[in-house]
Amino acid sequence: MPLLRRILLLLLLRTTVLACYQINVPFGEIHADGIAGVITLDDNPIKAATLELHVLTENSRQTSDKAVTWDKAVLQTARTDADGGFDFGVQKPGKYVILMTKPSYEPIKVELAAPSSQVNHEQLEVRFTADWCLRVAARSPKLR
Repeated sequence: MPLLRRILLLLLLRTTVLACYQINVPFGEIHADGIAGVITLDDNPIKAATLELHVLTENSRQTSDKAVTWDKAVLQTARTDADGGFDFGVQKPGKYVILMTKPSYEPIKVELAAPSSQVNHEQLEVRFTADWCLRVAARSPKLR
């Protein structure tokens, strides 16, 4: 084997490949009248991301990806602003999927609970890492 091929083979074998496959996509649970929040990639806002809001289903015959299933009907669309912020407005309490179709195809599970006297007006904080692993948390909108 030529020396160059051996060197390339050794480099390939020592290279770390970063990839994320989450079997259980995490739920983001918020207490609010509607679904709003911010999406980041490596702590930087994802600007002009295209989002769709769908109802989460348990029916595997519907559109699905990464162990998440949703109704094909699009309830509403949104686009993130310069700060990565988005707002789908007032929605009924229930389970939803936010489908980011651009820049990457990523489902985000959301459970919207009615606000209470102790917890209300929370927003989603959706954090992706470079390998598109997902973390979702509820946060106060004043932290934005």
